[in-house]
Amino acid sequence: MVSLLCTVSAVLLIALVAPRKRWWIGVLKYSGRYFVFRLSVGGYRRGVCFYRHGGRSVKVAVYVGSFRHGRNPICFSAGLFAAIRTLQAEVHQLKEKNAGLHTWLEDTEGSSSRNDICLVGIPEKEEGMEVGCLWKPDAELSTQFVIERAHRVPGTIPKLGSRLRPLLARILNFRDQDAILRMASMQHPLHIANHKIWISPDAQEVQVRHKSFGKVQGEFQRRNLQYTMIFQAGLKVIAEGLWLWFFDAPEEAWEWLEAGTRW
Repeated sequence: MVSLLCTVSAVLLIALVAPRKRWWIGVLKYSGRYFVFRLSVGGYRRGVCFYRHGGRSVKVAVYVGSFRHGRNPICFSAGLFAAIRTLQAEVHQLKEKNAGLHTWLEDTEGSSSRNDICLVGIPEKEEGMEVGCLWKPDAELSTQFVIERAHRVPGTIPKLGSRLRPLLARILNFRDQDAILRMASMQHPLHIANHKIWISPDAQEVQVRHKSFGKVQGEFQRRNLQYTMIFQAGLKVIAEGLWLWFFDAPEEAWEWLEAGTRW
């Protein structure tokens, strides 16, 4: 460890000679972090290193050789090495804990919305319509078909002509939900009372995919290109009312834009 830290690539020295004082400022770069300390010049002198650890400042003694001839190695105290190893271990533990919490959060969110479906295109202030008419009699529903609850995504009511807020509905029976989604995929989109209705599962994976298209959608808007997001988070490019291109991932859309493809 000492030989590794004493290499030129690991240690950077900046000569800052203060008036009437003989000292150097040492900068140690290790694992992407910088440790700054003050070094005395001449003979074997002791410098002091201050760094942050556990929310407090820690003082570590540092012994250095003479810099007059530029040949003596820099020898750091064992306390600094131990502190660095402790910090590395703590960072590793926090990364593992964060990954575990992220997995738990995704599982919890997925469980809470497992029976939910998302309906896009239902006009505002028409929530009182019989939602079941959207898929009856096309979907093969059970005799115990029940909509436990339905509500809009929280937010302000959009202006006329703006994007409508999705409607979330919880289907009590999972088999009924599956039948509705199968029907929606075959008849995409649904046409009810001159309205186009899109139905998709309210799953965490679908939401993540929708968000992944955010930047490329902004680029489409900047270039005045007509597009729409469709079932299961795909991007469809439209020109003169014709569906010309479909992208299953944002990377495909970026490649299409960079290539300057036109219809």
